[in-house]
Amino acid sequence: MFRNTDAEGCGGSQATTPECNETGRVTNRMTANLERWKRSGNAARWLALTGGQWDHNDWLELLDALRGSDYWPLDPGQLGDLLEDLKARWWNLRNWIASGVPRRWVADQRGQWSREEYLALIVELRRSPFWPLDLDEVERVLEGHRWMASNLQRWVEAGGPVAWVKEHAGQWGHDHWLGLLERLRVSQFWPLDPEMVARTLEDHKAGWWIARQWIDSGGARHWVEAHQGRWKPADLTALVNELRGQAGWPIASTWIEPTLEEQGQRWRAVHDWLASPCAHRWLDAQGGRWDEAAWVKLLARREREDGLSPDAEWLSHGLEALRLEWWSLRRWHHSGLARRWVEQHAGEWTEVDWDNLVTDLRHSDFWPMRLDALAESMAELRSALRASLGLRAA
Repeated sequence: MFRNTDAEGCGGSQATTPECNETGRVTNRMTANLERWKRSGNAARWLALTGGQWDHNDWLELLDALRGSDYWPLDPGQLGDLLEDLKARWWNLRNWIASGVPRRWVADQRGQWSREEYLALIVELRRSPFWPLDLDEVERVLEGHRWMASNLQRWVEAGGPVAWVKEHAGQWGHDHWLGLLERLRVSQFWPLDPEMVARTLEDHKAGWWIARQWIDSGGARHWVEAHQGRWKPADLTALVNELRGQAGWPIASTWIEPTLEEQGQRWRAVHDWLASPCAHRWLDAQGGRWDEAAWVKLLARREREDGLSPDAEWLSHGLEALRLEWWSLRRWHHSGLARRWVEQHAGEWTEVDWDNLVTDLRHSDFWPMRLDALAESMAELRSALRASLGLRAA
């Protein structure tokens, strides 16, 4: 670098000579010009333009440009010192950003910090290998990360990561990733830190795959069965807390809640129909037996009436249980014991009589039996008995 030595002879008794006074004024002017050039932002722009590195030709071109500007005259030596200092700060800032320290610090502060916390950070930076730094640039970087963290949170709350991972079924390539970034750049959520977006997607992907494994293993199905298709928010919270104990389960509720609700709807549709008179009428119409054609027709009818595809396994198991009860009731009737019991009680019985009958049936070969169907059939026998007694009396 060049050094200005014009003032070296202005010392001692010569310091007040006209020549020395003029030299002093020139020196002060060059110092002021250098400060103006720095404050204008041109120094930082030139540094950014060179990428923090320059050769002798770049240096000479800069001097030529400055000679034709209103910042001249300048002391080349002072200019060189300034650029070297700015270069050190420029590289320190980039190394600090690349280290991930500012991103982690903003995340640890949850996007909010006090003046004291900021000053404590500066104290740490002064002791770090990243010093010296331009404090204005430090604040700009922190504010940028705060803004991007806020935008990321808004994107997460809007369901962006969930929708994207679900759309790609937990798998995507580099082209998909680049496409997502392009979409985000023109969205209300930009600017975003691509690395934090990638980490967020990886977390969601991990949750998606573990949810799929749990669902595919039958875990969701068993849970819905255990809760008979209906549950309270506290039940879901307890399930989420249990599943979060598994390694790599970051967002369980995001993925399991829709599946549970869908399966819960199917469970309720099947069992509400099984508990209705429609199921008994269908069994009566089939005579307690059905073939493949009748089964397919039933599935189509249930889908049409319920508005969703029925769970064939739940419906099949439910019908088998219902058929067993249906046959048990008919065997009891065909045995003559049902009619005999009604006649023994003369068509009238108390609640105690009824409870005793149910207890006896529970310990007999005629169990299981649906109590509502039993009550309906006994009422029919009582009506028949009364009609018969009325005819005799006549």
